[in-house]
Amino acid sequence: GDSYARVSSYYGGSLSLYSRYTANIGGLPVNDILTHREGILSLNEDSLHFANRRGVTMMNLTSVDVAAFSGLRSMCFGGAEYVNHVYCAGTNPNSGIVRIDLNRGTPSSVISYPHKVKHMCSNNKVISVGKQTGGVDILDPRSNSVVRTFSAHSGTISSMDSKDYTLVTV
Repeated sequence: GDSYARVSSYYGGSLSLYSRYTANIGGLPVNDILTHREGILSLNEDSLHFANRRGVTMMNLTSVDVAAFSGLRSMCFGGAEYVNHVYCAGTNPNSGIVRIDLNRGTPSSVISYPHKVKHMCSNNKVISVGKQTGGVDILDPRSNSVVRTFSAHSGTISSMDSKDYTLVTV
C-alpha cells in the first residue's frame, strides 16, 4: 500500500508490476495490509477495503458505515477460530477495537479499549495489541477481554509479530 491509497503487487526477480488498484475512497494513505484466502484487506484512517486478487472490490466499510472507524492504524485476524473476522483499531481510544465479520461484511462487535493502538498481531489463540505508550495487552478473542498486560518498550512500538508462545516487538 502507498500514500495515494493504492495497493500494488509485483512478481518475478525483477519485481514487475502484477496488479495495482485504488484501495480506499478519498485517497488517504494505506496504513495496514492483510492477505486472506479470498483476497487483500487494506486499512486506512477511516475505512476497511476488501478486494479480490484482481482488485475487484468485495467489501468497503467506511466511517459512514461504522461509527467507530476513526484514526485506524492496524488490523489482524482473530486466530484459528476467527479466520473470517478482522480486528481493527487505532489512535482514537473512544473507538475501541472493532471486530468485522468478513462473511457478512458488517461489524460483529466493538470491544471497549481505552488506549491508542499502534500495532496488532495474532497467533492461533490470542491477539497482541501494541500501545503507543510501549505497552502490550494480550486480548482473548473468545471473551473479548484483556488477559495480560506488560510493558515492552519505553517508547512506542513500531512493529510486532507472534508465533505460538513467542512475541517479538520492535
